[in-house]
Amino acid sequence: KLEVRVMTIEDGAAVAEMEHQSFSDAWSEKAVLETLRQPTALCLVAEKAGRRVGYLLAYQAADEIEIARVAVVEEVKRQGVGTALMKKLQEEGTQRKAGKILLDVREKNYTAQAFYEKTGFKKDGVRKSFYTEPEEDAVLMSMKISG
Repeated sequence: KLEVRVMTIEDGAAVAEMEHQSFSDAWSEKAVLETLRQPTALCLVAEKAGRRVGYLLAYQAADEIEIARVAVVEEVKRQGVGTALMKKLQEEGTQRKAGKILLDVREKNYTAQAFYEKTGFKKDGVRKSFYTEPEEDAVLMSMKISG
């Protein structure tokens, strides 16, 4: 059974490990924990059979929540983990009276873009040369939620 819950300090090392498996510009455990300590942060972790298999790091500013990082471990991709994280984020956002969730994704990450569109996000535009290592444009996406 999959459980999505609010992240705790004890999740820091596991989340940092997933970061390194998922991103060329991975955040350190220190950066993950610093994010978790921010009062505007909304950090979630997904667990399956006692193992952390995904996470989502976001920030709230006024009535908008911006996703900073989201990843699911390779072995459980396409098994509903990302969808469960997004659903929980929407629930948390509604409780926090947010009206919109924002994110940016690498232009060539078609798999992630298709996933976001499937979960209700719409493309809003492009930010040129936003990413480094490698340099790439960002596709900006958003979703309205009932805040």
